[in-house]
Amino acid sequence: MFERNQVLGEKKMKEPHQLSIVQLNEEDIPGLITLSDSVGWDYDKEEIHTILSSGFIYGHKSEQGEIVSSAAVIQYDSVLASVGMVIVHNGFRRMGLANELMEKCIHTVSDRMPIMLIATEEGEPLYKKIGFTTVASVQKHLCHRFEPIPLAIEHNQSLEIYTNSDFSALHQLDRLAFGGSRETFLEKRIDQAEECILLKENNRIIGYGMAVRAPATLKIGSIVAPHSDAALLIIGKLAQNRKETLRLDIPSDQKNLSARLAPYGFQKVNEPPVMMFNGLKMPERNRTLYAIAAQIFG
Repeated sequence: MFERNQVLGEKKMKEPHQLSIVQLNEEDIPGLITLSDSVGWDYDKEEIHTILSSGFIYGHKSEQGEIVSSAAVIQYDSVLASVGMVIVHNGFRRMGLANELMEKCIHTVSDRMPIMLIATEEGEPLYKKIGFTTVASVQKHLCHRFEPIPLAIEHNQSLEIYTNSDFSALHQLDRLAFGGSRETFLEKRIDQAEECILLKENNRIIGYGMAVRAPATLKIGSIVAPHSDAALLIIGKLAQNRKETLRLDIPSDQKNLSARLAPYGFQKVNEPPVMMFNGLKMPERNRTLYAIAAQIFG
């Protein structure tokens, strides 16, 4: 594994314009959306705003001021950081820009901080070269037509709409599921969500789920639940009467949920690797995280 004071991988010679890394801000959101569109990704204004509110986005700009690369890093508590949104414009590849951005992200967080990312097929060789190790995977499921299947709910349970007074209990539930506090992210994500619902038992929160609109899909997640039946209850509530394509990203250790999704209309379309730097496993979790918010957020 590379030390933090070593060069991360071999850097290729830049072209004469000598692009430099800059920290991006809200004024750069339109340029980041254009960059995302150029590679077929669906970052929009609200998603990028949540990233900026929770962490940092870096990138390179051309001589004309065009954003030609990006990478984001978000630190959760003192236990984990997540890297994502690693994009390089087609016209500026093979210049070492992604390598430089990864180095910048790694040096942004605390020394020896475990860092995770969910790799694309194209990016995986670079991450391996830097020193990332595959520790798990995430199953991406899409549903073009949701088929509701009624599930019984316990007599002492209820599905309710989130209110601000529920935040403290939701945050505590999420902290145990995720393996660390991500309070700022949760506040911003709830504001961004089209819908946030709670599963309560005897008026105590035991699960939650969000639906967040993206340009191409409605993302369902995070989902935290005590078991897969409860996760399906939450998913069904968020997905009911939806006409758009739905997306679920499910951790690989939740095989029971993945195996039960097909009758609802979900199909697994991809299973990208979860990779770690400065660590060989994820933080301690209680196995109640059934769907992640999005790949960039871990």
